[in-house]
Amino acid sequence: MKTYRAFWIVLLSAFLAAAVPAQARPDVSSIEELLSELAEKPEHHQALANHYKKMASQARAEADRHEKIKNSYRHNAARLKRPGASQAMVNHCERLVQLHRSEAEEYEALAQFHESEAQQQ
Repeated sequence: MKTYRAFWIVLLSAFLAAAVPAQARPDVSSIEELLSELAEKPEHHQALANHYKKMASQARAEADRHEKIKNSYRHNAARLKRPGASQAMVNHCERLVQLHRSEAEEYEALAQFHESEAQQQ
């Protein structure tokens, strides 16, 4: 039974580790919850920690991307025809930057939790 369970953990971990763009990925939260519940061995927790680190990295990259877009809107305000459009887009991008940075922090916390679990077992 444990071999069967370990097989599914490894299979699901491999699925989660596949490079999938953040915008196109399906809701994997239920899979992540399942993996967290099934994690029994240090290597299971380490696999989850690695997954969450990757998710944090993707969130930081998305924040950086929106930071660049924000700066573009700020520096090219004169090109936009509608008054106030540039500031509205700057504000929009700033909210996304903050959101993705917060998301990265949450994923880092999950990674630290699973690394801690891996070391304690």
